[in-house]
Amino acid sequence: MATYATDLNTVNLADSSTGWAELSGHTSGASPSADSENYIHNSVSVSQGTGQATGTNAGMQYDYGSNISWTTGEVFLMWQYYTAPTNIQTWASGGMRFGIGSSSGNMRFWNAMGDDFSGSPYACWQNTAIDPEVTGDATDGSPTTGIYRYIGSLPNVRAKITKGAPHACDVVRYGRGEIYATGTGGTFAGYAAANDGSTARWGLFQAVRGGYLWKGLLSLGQSGTSVTFTDSNTAIFIDDTPRIAAGFNKIEVNNSSSSVTWTGVSITGVTTSITGSAPISAGDFEVIDNATVAFTSCTFSDMGSFIFNGGTNDNDIIACIFRRCGEVDTGGGLFDGCLFSNSEVANSVTTTDLAELVGCTFESDSSNHAIELTSIGDGTMDWDSTTTGYDSGSSGSPVTPTSTGNESLYVNVGSGTLTVNVASGATIPSIRSAGATVNVVAGQVTTTITAVNASTQAVIQYARVYLIAAAGGPLTVGTEILNAETNSSGVVTDTRSLASDQPVEGWVRKGSATTYYKTSVISATIDNATGLDLTIQMIPDE
Repeated sequence: MATYATDLNTVNLADSSTGWAELSGHTSGASPSADSENYIHNSVSVSQGTGQATGTNAGMQYDYGSNISWTTGEVFLMWQYYTAPTNIQTWASGGMRFGIGSSSGNMRFWNAMGDDFSGSPYACWQNTAIDPEVTGDATDGSPTTGIYRYIGSLPNVRAKITKGAPHACDVVRYGRGEIYATGTGGTFAGYAAANDGSTARWGLFQAVRGGYLWKGLLSLGQSGTSVTFTDSNTAIFIDDTPRIAAGFNKIEVNNSSSSVTWTGVSITGVTTSITGSAPISAGDFEVIDNATVAFTSCTFSDMGSFIFNGGTNDNDIIACIFRRCGEVDTGGGLFDGCLFSNSEVANSVTTTDLAELVGCTFESDSSNHAIELTSIGDGTMDWDSTTTGYDSGSSGSPVTPTSTGNESLYVNVGSGTLTVNVASGATIPSIRSAGATVNVVAGQVTTTITAVNASTQAVIQYARVYLIAAAGGPLTVGTEILNAETNSSGVVTDTRSLASDQPVEGWVRKGSATTYYKTSVISATIDNATGLDLTIQMIPDE
C-alpha cells in the first residue's frame, strides 16, 4: 500500500484567533475571529466581519512569535478567501496580497489573487505559494531581510461589503512544497486523497473537475524508499505560481528500485503566466536515480526540461508527445514513435546515441535543433526519424555542416568521424557540427530475422543467424550481412543502403546449449525500399 506525505511545516492552523490581529496600517475592518461556518481546513478559519472599507484599508496578520528558520527554495503556503471574488481588484493591482514581515507594520507583500486569476471570479478559497526571497509587489515600513515572523493577508477591494465576514484565512505552512509517495500501489488519486483530506489541505495536488491541479515538488519515491506507481488516462494541470523561484514545480523519480508506469497521462503547463510572460517554473521532470520508467501515449505540453536515467534499468517512452517543452535528455532511455513539437529551447532532445530515438517525429518553429548528439560512439549510427520545419538535409561523405540553429542534427563533438545511415522513408537530416566530420548515407533499410519455436511460437534466444549476399543484387556474392546471435526477443537486425533489391541466403541454427534446434535455411530478398522482416520457424532437435 502506498503512503503519501509532505515536508510542510505548520506556521498556524487558524483553528482559533489567537495570535491574529488587524494588519498594522490596514485597520478599517473588524478584528479577526474564529469562524466555524466558513473554513477549508479542520473546522475553523479566521475571518474578518463587516465594516471593511474599500481599497487596502482592511487586512489581518498572524504573529508567529519568533523568526521562522528559512532555507532557500522554500515557500510559504496559505489559504486565503474573499466571499465576493469579483469585488477584489485584478492580480496586478493586488486583488489579494500575501504579506511576510519582520515586525508589525514592516511587511512585504506579494500578489496572490485577483478577479482575473487563480479561479476567480468562480472560486473563493485559494492556496498561494510565495517565496519570500523573490522581489515583492508592495511594502509597508522597512521589513528586515531574512526575518519572517509575521504573516499577513491584504485584500484590495472595489466596494465595501456590508454583510457577513468577507475576508478569511486558513492554515499557514512553509517548506519546499514536496508531496511524495512511497510503497506499492501509488496513484495520482492517492496523492489527491492525501492532499485534500480536511485535516491536510496541503494545497499541492488538488482534485479539480477534469483532473488534478499541481504545484511544488511531486516526488515518486524517496532516496531511501522506493515506490511502485501506476496510473492511466489522467489529466494534470500545473498551477500558475508567479511569485516563486525557478524549479519550484518539478516531478522527481527517486530510488533505483522504483517503478513508474504511465499510460495516457496528460500534464499541461501554463502557456503565459498572469504576469504576461512565460511561467517562472514551467514544471520539470527528472529521473534522479536509475529507476524503471515506462510512459505510453502520454502528452506533455508547455513544460520545462525532462531528464531520464536509463542506466541498467529501462526508461521506455513509447508514442508520447512533448509539445512546446524544454530539452529532453534521453539519459540512455528508449524513445519509440514519439513526437517533439516546437520545443522552447535550442535542442529538442539531447542524446549520446541515435539508437535511443526510434521512428520519432520532430517539428520545428524554425529556431532549434531536433537532436543534439554529444558522442559519436563507434563512429556509425542509424537515423530513422522524420522532421518538418528544419533546414533541408543532403547526403554526402562528408556533408557540409551549417550553423543556422535550425539543423535537424547538431553533432556537438569536436573531432572524429561519424557516419549517419538514414533509413528508407526517414528525412535526411541537416547537419551542424562542432568539429567532427559527418558522413550522411541515405536510403537505409533494415533486415530483421526472428527465430521462433515452430511448435510453440516462443522466441529463441542465442540462435546463430548467418546471412550473405546471393547473386542478382548490388552486393558482391558472399558479402556477409549477418553473423550474430538472436537477442532476448529472438531477433537480429542489419541496416544498410542498397541500390536495388538484394537476394540473400544463409541459415539459422542453435546447437550450443539446450534447447537444441535443427538448422533452418534462409532464402529471401531484401527490398531496397522496405527491407526484409522474416520469421524463421525452427524445429527442436532433442
